[in-house]
Amino acid sequence: MVLFRGLWPRVPAWRPALQAGTRGASSERRLPAGIDRREAVETAPSYHPYRKAGGQRPPPLMRYRWERRPSGQVWRPALRVPDPYATLRGVTFFPTRARGQNFLHDRSVAKRFVAAALGSGEPGPIVEIGPGKGALTFPLLAAGARVLAIEVDPRLAGRVEEHARERGLSENLRVVTGDALQLDLGAAIADFGAAPPLPICGNLPFSVASPLLLRLIEGHGGPGNPPLFDTLTLTLQKEVADRVVARRGERDYSPLSVVVQQALRAEACFRIHPGAFRPRPRVVSSVIRLTPRPDPPAVGSESHFRALVRGLFAHRRKTLRNCVSRLRDQELAGRVEAALGALGIDTELRPEQLAVEEFAELSRRTC
Repeated sequence: MVLFRGLWPRVPAWRPALQAGTRGASSERRLPAGIDRREAVETAPSYHPYRKAGGQRPPPLMRYRWERRPSGQVWRPALRVPDPYATLRGVTFFPTRARGQNFLHDRSVAKRFVAAALGSGEPGPIVEIGPGKGALTFPLLAAGARVLAIEVDPRLAGRVEEHARERGLSENLRVVTGDALQLDLGAAIADFGAAPPLPICGNLPFSVASPLLLRLIEGHGGPGNPPLFDTLTLTLQKEVADRVVARRGERDYSPLSVVVQQALRAEACFRIHPGAFRPRPRVVSSVIRLTPRPDPPAVGSESHFRALVRGLFAHRRKTLRNCVSRLRDQELAGRVEAALGALGIDTELRPEQLAVEEFAELSRRTC
């Protein structure tokens, strides 16, 4: 049987089956006679926090701990439930891996996040994306804010509403069940009885953090639309957060850096250790704060700007001359080369050495 040590911490691995009087005489790892391994595994309970809804089939590997029964001198296997999350008092919800559900439980981290989200002004209406179990929602309500929570999982949406009623905080809370990637956020804010721009915060699932951030930028202050938010306070995977706040010439400077910083000013607030979440993720998280630029550089067309930045960064270690020659649209490549000459930009530079304003001017001249 293959052992994955460290997969379930603090759980003893297989111990030798010892007969009375032969302690330490045999190191063979096996089940005692009369115990069928397949039957033991099939009848074992499902304990992993990511188990499928309604499914009771356990994972293929199950660990045993050897105990000495008082009725006899033979050591027999006893099934354990090693996952600490599944044995916590009051835990009745199991997260879903497909939705990247990792719930914040560290109160000190939640306190720092709420302080960053509310800033120094008076608490008012605020939008929270992905409230989960309410680790940030209830501190926001306790601080005096009115919270519009957007949750994709209907199980969690009902749970947060129920807990708010129990605590007498339901008057200042409205939970909308829906996907933030598809929801009309402006209409939801209007139904909430507030007027944009509003602060937006959230502990975002890592899988949708970048698409959601780009969608918020698209909906912010578009043609004929009022500004959607005045601050964005988000928890992202550390690697994504580093790319968002990176400056030109740095290793993490990327198309995401250029697109975000063309519209927003980004700053890193603090990092969050994986132990602050349950289930514990395998990555470090970072909290960033984004504010709209008072005078963002014009780019012409937003879609053209993003496509141009992605095309130039496709070969980031090559010079601009080589990057331009490798663009699929040769007509566009000619316009970009002419714009580089008109702006006096050295074509021997690499894309990571250009400032956000230079990318914006290239886009405006080649649109």
